[in-house]
Amino acid sequence: MKFFPPGLIKHAIKWHQADGKDPQILKGGLDANKPAAGKAGRIYFAVDTHIFYYDNGVAWEKAGIVDYPDLNEIPSSFTPSAHKTTHQDGGTDEINVAGLSGLLADPQRGLWAPVYEEILTEAATSKTINNLDGNTAGQYLFKCRIRNGYAGGVAFNLRLNGDSGANYDRNQIYGDGTSALASSGTGTTAISIGSGTALNQQSLQKGYLYAKSGYARQCVNEFIDRASWGVIGRIFLSGWWWNNTADNITSLVIIASQTNGLGVGTYIGLFKRIA
Repeated sequence: MKFFPPGLIKHAIKWHQADGKDPQILKGGLDANKPAAGKAGRIYFAVDTHIFYYDNGVAWEKAGIVDYPDLNEIPSSFTPSAHKTTHQDGGTDEINVAGLSGLLADPQRGLWAPVYEEILTEAATSKTINNLDGNTAGQYLFKCRIRNGYAGGVAFNLRLNGDSGANYDRNQIYGDGTSALASSGTGTTAISIGSGTALNQQSLQKGYLYAKSGYARQCVNEFIDRASWGVIGRIFLSGWWWNNTADNITSLVIIASQTNGLGVGTYIGLFKRIA
């Protein structure tokens, strides 16, 4: 048993009890069990919320916290310090845009956005791409991989707005076997994009079309045709003009000269220039 001198006990009763002249400085317990405020200088630690409170004589004020969410006036967002150089080429946090999705805000050179893509699941004689606006798009990139669905000779052509009149002119160079040839023509009825002489031969084509009205619409076109397993066939590079300068281009028609000449597996893609 411990013995406390009577004087020490009297001192504790007089000074350090709740109503004494020097009330207990530090108390602890549940946050909800804080005693009523009104004795300035006391400190209370809430063991459940991890908050230190200070009695200012009128109310309990937060004097210290352990958990971040208990802070008063937490900002909803933070303005980071200037650090753009860290994301630039060679920076410590360099960003590779190849891993991003969507379009960048600033114009990028050489970008094309898809307008139309289809792989045929059924053979067709023609396919039409509608709802175009050449004046807005400015330029189109046109790609085809055409599989010959006809067991014989067939030609594959492109018509602007479905125009089948004699309104297309061309100059072209091409290779056929070991021969290099050139030709020109006026008043043709379509832009040539390939041909075949046997079932399942392929034509691979890519063309750039200047689409704005007010000018003779020009098309730079390249393709190989009559290709089959181990055989390339012919190679073409041609320049085409559509002599209609007035009408906005609103559709493109891909057409085969034979029924169902556009065979199953044929790919058709159209893209517009965005930068």
